[in-house]
Amino acid sequence: MKSSNATYLIWTLILLLATTAAFSQTDSHQAPPPSGGQAPSLADVAKNVVLGQLKKVDKTELTIAKPDGVEQAVTVDANTKFVGDHGDTITLADFRTGDQVAAVGTVKDRVFVAAQLAKLPPRPGMPPPPPPLPAPGSN
Repeated sequence: MKSSNATYLIWTLILLLATTAAFSQTDSHQAPPPSGGQAPSLADVAKNVVLGQLKKVDKTELTIAKPDGVEQAVTVDANTKFVGDHGDTITLADFRTGDQVAAVGTVKDRVFVAAQLAKLPPRPGMPPPPPPLPAPGSN
């Protein structure tokens, strides 16, 4: 049980580090980070991070159900890095409906584009996600 809590804590810290990295990558549509050593506000972090349960994967567009129940579309591209729940490099095909995920990225042309998509380890005491359903027409 203690190792599960430690793993969850480590992934939370990794997510915070990834969020910090996302803030260092500004484009012409974003305001520069606050000056004077101020930490970014929660609203600023929310613009760059989407956390929740993976509901759907359709080619390069994912649907993530956030904890507040709102579904967020997230797009991945050739530059997106995919990280497994043990910190290993994986591919988009390794993600399954029901996975808890964290996407770190930016909004470009009104679309959230993930620079990194990570599977989060199951929280202690939570059951694993169900296995994926077979594709229609396959046996």
